[in-house]
Amino acid sequence: MADQKISELVEKTIPVGADLLAIVDSEVTPNATKKALKSNIVRAFGRGWTADKLLKGAGAGIDPTEIDVSSGTTIVCKTADEIVNNSVTLQNDDHLFFPVGANEVWELQLVTRIICTTANTSAKAAFSVPTNGTIKRQTDIEGKALGDEADGMTTLEIGSTSANVTCISIIRYLYIGGDTAGNVQLQWAQLYQVVGDTTMKANSHIVAHKLS
Repeated sequence: MADQKISELVEKTIPVGADLLAIVDSEVTPNATKKALKSNIVRAFGRGWTADKLLKGAGAGIDPTEIDVSSGTTIVCKTADEIVNNSVTLQNDDHLFFPVGANEVWELQLVTRIICTTANTSAKAAFSVPTNGTIKRQTDIEGKALGDEADGMTTLEIGSTSANVTCISIIRYLYIGGDTAGNVQLQWAQLYQVVGDTTMKANSHIVAHKLS
């Protein structure tokens, strides 16, 4: 009876290991035959594990457990220059943002390239994050000392007050999520309002790693 059902399932090309294992458990004897059949089924079809999961070994004779696949590295890069002129009001960057889930923790590095056509303006930046989330920063900007942990949702100067000088800023952040999903979004504007172009150049980017 069991052999017939197994062959029927295989002939119909239904690759559901869990179904085959259930049939063997309920209808195959003796135990030695059951064990051999189950071993072959697991090798051929798997055990009905959840898609997009990894298996973590638990020792000889013990079923492995499922674990989440690491999200790896998220890289977001500006594909074009973006210009702000005559405005100190923070605006969302067109490219520099990425989605996060509720209660997630991320470490990220922001690299910006800013140039101003007019002297005495510079640029400022901050992040907006989902409700109940927090983001902290530490800076590594040419000509500026490393600082203590600061609120990443407050503005930080990322440009130069000299005209036509490209300023590269490298800033590290730690995002700790609350109970709301959404985007971690870079916002920026001129530091001093001037009629002149302040440009966030292409290839400014975010490299982010999900920690938990």
